[in-house]
Formats: sequence, C-alpha cells, structure tokens
Amino acid sequence: MTQYAYHCWDCKQQFTVQHPASQTIPTHPTCPHCGSTRVQELATAAAPRPVEKAPVESTRSKQAHMRQPRQPRRRSAL
Repeated sequence: MTQYAYHCWDCKQQFTVQHPASQTIPTHPTCPHCGSTRVQELATAAAPRPVEKAPVESTRSKQAHMRQPRQPRRRSAL
C-alpha cells in the first residue's frame, strides 16, 4: 500500500489516502472533511525498510580487519 498526504485549500485540513501499488493514483482526490477537490499533494518521506542484522563476529576477527591509523608525515628539513 502506498500512502499519499494531501492538503485541502478550502477547509485547511490535511488527510492521507492509501492506494494499492497496482492501482493508479487518482488525479483529483476529494477531501473527506468537506468534499472539495481543491487539494494539493504534500511531499512525504519514504517509509524506512527493516534492516537485517549482520551476524555477530568475534572481537579477534574484528581487530584483525580494522584499518591501522595513518602515521603523520615527517616534514623534511629545508
């Protein structure tokens, strides 16, 4: 399901509409509060996807793969 947020210019209310992914978005949704078609789609953030946890490694294998810090360059005496 895809969720879209809208703002109604007549009653100044915000509302959301859910559409199945297979269905097309209606060009003029109506406000459920006042029935107006003077609505504007609001920008919304995408919902985060669940993250799969990586297998836990032992601390020895982590230390073996850690990058060593860079040593500062020595400046030559001029």
